[in-house]
Amino acid sequence: MRRRAAEMRGASPGSIDPLSSVRPDVLDAVGRLSVRQRAVISLAYWEDLRPVDIARRLGLSEGPVHRSLSRAEARLKRMLHE
Repeated sequence: MRRRAAEMRGASPGSIDPLSSVRPDVLDAVGRLSVRQRAVISLAYWEDLRPVDIARRLGLSEGPVHRSLSRAEARLKRMLHE
């Protein structure tokens, strides 16, 4: 997951401030996601949390987290490749 996060940010995995190097088109696309999708994407990619940890933090079960993450990734892919 770290590699995908780095690719989304356009930076190396060892970046000190992950949000300082986020591509503007990625930020715009993430901003157009639903609140839950933004939350799971932010926690998965910028805080590098696993779905089980995201579920715990958001007070959800893992199923909805996996679904939200999958749908958010698909939507981001569509938005960024338009």
